[in-house]
Amino acid sequence: MHRRRRATAAAFAGAGVAVALLGACEAQQQADRRASAREFTNKMCQLSPDDTVIAAAIYGFTAQADPRAGRFVFIPGTDSSLPPAGTQALEDRGPTYMYSTDPAQQAVVLGQLNSVGDYPTLLVSYHGLVRTDPLHPVVKLSGAYVSGPPRGKSIAVRAIAPQCDSTGAWRVAAPASGPGAG
Repeated sequence: MHRRRRATAAAFAGAGVAVALLGACEAQQQADRRASAREFTNKMCQLSPDDTVIAAAIYGFTAQADPRAGRFVFIPGTDSSLPPAGTQALEDRGPTYMYSTDPAQQAVVLGQLNSVGDYPTLLVSYHGLVRTDPLHPVVKLSGAYVSGPPRGKSIAVRAIAPQCDSTGAWRVAAPASGPGAG
């Protein structure tokens, strides 16, 4: 009976070592999977077109605007015109209209906008995209409210830095201090 106890104890000790080794292997495999996923995501982000970064920046910029705009305007054909991806992102956020640099044409657009309500309307201007490296883009945007209660209020040029999340999508983190982009 004494030998049987020693054999049983040795078997349990051996099993304990095997369980510990199995646990260590599993932990290493999980770490390897996380590293592979992170590497794959980084490659996806590095290869993504500027359009996705610009769209994410527009979403972030408009979400941070204070007060929130119910509709948007942009001026085509100038050095601060939104690229097509930026215009599409504005259209995704709400009704979007072309605006003009000509005050007479601006008055026509404002008349049309005000005829359906005096809602905050934000003019969004684009000031460029710079990538400090493939995973760290910065989009510069500014704005001005052209109608609604905040009429005349400006949003100075802001550097919006989208970040690539674990799914490979570009997103702008909400500011820690609330909306306050205005």
